[in-house]
Formats: sequence, C-alpha cells, structure tokens
Amino acid sequence: MAGRLPAWCYSRFSTEWRRDPAADSWLSTIGLARKVSKDWTLLSKNYYQLTSPDGAANLRQDRFWFGGAYRDLDTNRLNLLSRYEFTFEDLGVAGRSRRTVHAISTNADTRPSRKWTLSGQHAAKWVDDGVAGAGTDLSQLVSGRIGYDLARRWDLGALGSLQWGDDAVGRHTALGGEVGFLIRDNVWLSAGYNVTGFLDRDLSSITTTARGAFVRMRMKFDEDLLRREGHGTR
Repeated sequence: MAGRLPAWCYSRFSTEWRRDPAADSWLSTIGLARKVSKDWTLLSKNYYQLTSPDGAANLRQDRFWFGGAYRDLDTNRLNLLSRYEFTFEDLGVAGRSRRTVHAISTNADTRPSRKWTLSGQHAAKWVDDGVAGAGTDLSQLVSGRIGYDLARRWDLGALGSLQWGDDAVGRHTALGGEVGFLIRDNVWLSAGYNVTGFLDRDLSSITTTARGAFVRMRMKFDEDLLRREGHGTR
C-alpha cells in the first residue's frame, strides 16, 4: 500500500512456502483494520492455503472474515464483535469434493459491576458439504459465560452452550467452569473443564465446547496494540 494510511488504519500481508518429503505448501494471509469512529472499527482477513501432495491432487482452502468491533470508550462497560465468515475447501478429486460454509456470529460482553462480567455469543452457519455427501445444513449456536473476579489477578467463570440444527443428531449442550489468571494487562490464561460437550469444526473459535479439560487464552486489545509507528492516532 503506497502513501500514508488513513488515520486510523492497519494492514498486514504475509506469504509462506514449505516443502517436505510428502508435499509442497503455499500459505498467504492478509488483514485490514480500519477505525471509522470513536467506538467502531472494521476488520477484515483472508487466509488461503494450497497443498500439493506428491502423487495426489492439490488441496485448496480459503477462509475470509469481515466484521466490526464496538468498544464503549466512555464507560468501558460494553464490547461487541460481529463478523461474517466464508470457508471454501476443495479436495481436488473427481465428483463432489468441495465444501463451503457461510457463518455469522456476534459476541458481546458487559460489566454490570466491578467484579462481575457477562458474556454472550450467537452464531449461525449454512454448510454445503459435498465431501461427506451430507448436502446442506443450517445450525445455530448460543453460548454464555458468567465471570466473577476473586482478586486482582484471579477470576472464576461458568460456561454454557447450546447448538441445534437441521441434522438428525438433534441438540448438543456444553456445561463447564474455569479458573483464570491475569498474566499481564488484558491477557488471561484460563484452565477449565466441561462436564458435557460437543465438537464443531466451523464454530470452534466462538467458544470452548469440547467435553473434558481445556486451556485457553483470553485477550482484550484496541488499536494501540496494532497501530504501526507513524500511521495515525486514536
């Protein structure tokens, strides 16, 4: 990108090539963040991978995200992230070898008091799965978390998720809890356990739903973390 980026704007592009005895692989990513008002920022990212196995057909995958993030800078009590995601996979073999996914999601959290945090998510996806021969499917996910600050660096969380859709499996639930530790400002490391759970390959980034023990990292950031020197101010 030539010239001075508009204030405030951040962009990143990378490409990578790998070779091993089994396959060659190309990977490219590009991301863009653009602050459009005091509280709103637009976000976009694309991920593309091409794998060429020796003696087999090429494998392609592309994932595109576009969304917006809201942060109430006046009170710092409400944060919101909404996005659309498109996923395309092609196994490169004859017949039905492609899989496409359209997904939308909204994540929000608020602090009604100093010690309590409430978080909620809703996501929906439409899948056309030619690889598994399953055809089309529409499913939705609703999840939430209640957090309580035990001390300045420690917190407890109770988590729950519910997923339902058009498939014959029916509803899936996940219930669990976690303990979090503040490693540094706005970065938490949490360990927890889900007594019930399920797996979803497309919505796994929305929340932790797998049954059993888990470890995850939570981060909260704004443009001050991403801004490059000399390109705009808040």
